[in-house]
Amino acid sequence: MSDTFKHLHDQAYDYLLDKILAGDFEEDRMYSETGLAEELQISRTPLHNALLQLSQEGYIDILPSRGFKLQRITPKDLREIYQVCVALESFCAFMISRDRTTEHARATIAELEDNLKEQEEIVENGCDIDRFIKCDYDFHNLIISYSQNELFKSRFKNYRNRIKKYLLKSFKTKTRIPVSLSEHRAICSDIKNGKIENLMKCMEVHHDDFRHQKI
Repeated sequence: MSDTFKHLHDQAYDYLLDKILAGDFEEDRMYSETGLAEELQISRTPLHNALLQLSQEGYIDILPSRGFKLQRITPKDLREIYQVCVALESFCAFMISRDRTTEHARATIAELEDNLKEQEEIVENGCDIDRFIKCDYDFHNLIISYSQNELFKSRFKNYRNRIKKYLLKSFKTKTRIPVSLSEHRAICSDIKNGKIENLMKCMEVHHDDFRHQKI
């Protein structure tokens, strides 16, 4: 892949993903590759490759000769994403807790505790939803990133993006934010104190809210 082609592919991919996450595409509406290529002022080939990548990641469905549309998340999809998130985070949290006396683990625990302080500040000052969502992402990303496993990190980012609107819906109640903070505290405490047997249950409880979201 030439540098120019890769640049155009990345440009198209980033543009489309930003629009998907921002909610700019309507569900059940068909979108034209030709129209988007003209909008971006690039050829259809790098755009099509970007769409293929988004399709493989579960964001869109491509209908040959017709275009593409957003992939609708089913209750089964949400349940499976929940199960994968619990499994990934539980394993990574176990790794941190197991290694808690090492320099790497102590540094991660310190970052988690700093993140909790920021969450507490958000709650004390009226529960800014956008700020808390970012803080929540950073908290979970710290746990996943400890593994230094790029596949884990990419899966986590993909799944997190796919359920973003359900997380937003949950946090909009505002009562969910203090509960989420409390659950984060429990997860961090279990990691720090080596309560490995409690971590899976804490993760199940924490992620359970979005699993029951109505589609």
